[in-house]
Amino acid sequence: MTKTFPSKVSYGLLLVLFLLFFGPIVFTWHESPDNLALTFMVVHFISFVYVVYTIVKTNYKIDGDLLKVNNVFFTYPSIHISSIKKISKTNSIMASPAPSLNRIKIYYGINNSIILSPKDKSSFFEALKKINPDIEFGRSLNFV
Repeated sequence: MTKTFPSKVSYGLLLVLFLLFFGPIVFTWHESPDNLALTFMVVHFISFVYVVYTIVKTNYKIDGDLLKVNNVFFTYPSIHISSIKKISKTNSIMASPAPSLNRIKIYYGINNSIILSPKDKSSFFEALKKINPDIEFGRSLNFV
């Protein structure tokens, strides 16, 4: 059985990305509205659309005993759900396949971890717990 969980996307993160991409364009266009500025705008717009696409398409798939992190831009190794030891809430801003600041950290294997941000955490936790009932959930997760 395969079940896919979309990632939660933070609109604040998208706003920051928008400002980072288009702030320089507005400044350039204001200083010198010419063909070079227009080309700069088009390239930035295409880049922005690609980055937003990769963010929106991030998802987490449970396929049998495997947790697969799907991202258009990066490849992540599959995680054996039976190797997951603990899941806790995290405020880490480290780069990860979690396009939201509402994140969880999954500890698996010997000393491995990954930060994710599933949109529907309860369903995600339940699906993992069905496969590995020994997963420890941090108290701050409010897992019912």
